[in-house]
Amino acid sequence: MVYKPAIQQRMIQYQLVINHGSSSNNAKLARIPFETDASQLLQNSAITDIFPTANPEGGRIASIDKDFRLPQVWRTSLGFDIKLPLEMMLTIEGIYTNDINAINFENINLQDAASTIVEGSNERPYMSNYSTRYMTSPYTDV
Repeated sequence: MVYKPAIQQRMIQYQLVINHGSSSNNAKLARIPFETDASQLLQNSAITDIFPTANPEGGRIASIDKDFRLPQVWRTSLGFDIKLPLEMMLTIEGIYTNDINAINFENINLQDAASTIVEGSNERPYMSNYSTRYMTSPYTDV
């Protein structure tokens, strides 16, 4: 039997951030017990208000192409040292680098840029629509 992966693999990511400093966050941190197996934290009924037991609404979606390959780089260097008269040395070096499998990241949930910036002959998008930058909600980075 030949394994055929799905067209794309998807993962929904949830991040919990509790910073030390405020009294409510300090109280939450104090209630988290030490566990050698982190999955036990999700099963502890005393802290369900800290660690959600169901998928929270929103978050980030990551998708990986079915033909994804780990990044590879071909790099070659060549150098020569040539002794010149008057006890001088000439050094010539060259380096060649080629990305064989490069990774391309793209956030497909971003609105098109509202305007562009021109710097000399370089024109690039300018994201001035920061508050309405996502096409769908409650998801952010897709």
